[in-house]
Amino acid sequence: MTITPQEKLSVKETAAAMRKALRQQFPETKFRVTMSRGTGYGWIDVRWTDGPTSEQVRAVTRQFQDSYFDGMDDSYHSIQGRPYRCCGVTDQRDYSPERKQWADAQVTKNETTGEWWIPGVQPPIFAPYPHADRELVAYQLLYRESF
Repeated sequence: MTITPQEKLSVKETAAAMRKALRQQFPETKFRVTMSRGTGYGWIDVRWTDGPTSEQVRAVTRQFQDSYFDGMDDSYHSIQGRPYRCCGVTDQRDYSPERKQWADAQVTKNETTGEWWIPGVQPPIFAPYPHADRELVAYQLLYRESF
């Protein structure tokens, strides 16, 4: 599909192009790409389970935004030269029960300090405050790993 500089894809077409690019980049992962309605019109939501990290997905979806919101002046600004129509992308990575169980098995308690941590991971992952639990440390590992 060839698009002239004056034409832009609709939000629906942009979401379809985004879904296709995500499938090409991460063929093993199933993505749900949906458009917001009402006051959120122009925003696209991306969800997936396990697979790539949020940063890896954002590297793909970022190219589909044709504007961005600036909280300093409370307005949207256009990004020139992009053939898409998308004000922003929200993303959410979910974790399967198997991945949660795997991460939980990696966590151990330091008998000296009493802190939960994951040995052998660089940079180290440990509980950031004294009353943190095992689950928090496991989620730090899940967030950082690509499956």
